Amino acid sequence: MSCFSSVKEVIRSGIAHGGRIEDIYGCLYFHISDQLQAFARRIKTLNISFHLSHILPQNLAESLRGGKMAKNGLPPTIKFDRIYVGNTLDDNYLGVDSVLTQWKPLLAETKHASIVGCFLNWQHPEYVEGDASAWQPTDAEASRAMATSAIFANQVCLSLCMGDRSSDDG
Repeated sequence: MSCFSSVKEVIRSGIAHGGRIEDIYGCLYFHISDQLQAFARRIKTLNISFHLSHILPQNLAESLRGGKMAKNGLPPTIKFDRIYVGNTLDDNYLGVDSVLTQWKPLLAETKHASIVGCFLNWQHPEYVEGDASAWQPTDAEASRAMATSAIFANQVCLSLCMGDRSSDDG
């Protein structure tokens, strides 16, 4: 099962449920429903666990590695397949370098282990007020370059979503 579906797959799902090819939204409804049901069936058979904590992100990685979470069933040797770091990647929070330094040691050593996060405050230089031609790389740009290098070197998979909190468009 893939995360990304082609339009043909979406239409096939709709037709399988009696939908019409012209009703792309109806087909999409059936396709998404099928995907969610398949996920629900699959998650029942997987050995999966979710761990939630109220500890600040900048302290959690150290607490895990230091054994402070062992009483909660998380030994210092624990490794994770997915680590969600939210927008701590933003430079005004922890930044890419700090997040990768803290969390990469806690990733399982598999090709699918990932740190997943988002940049809510990522600005491209041409959108920043002022003269874009006078732009010089900042620590933020250096962090993004380092993250890109890590991705292409297969050191860590960093899934990114970019958003703008000041926009109501979504």
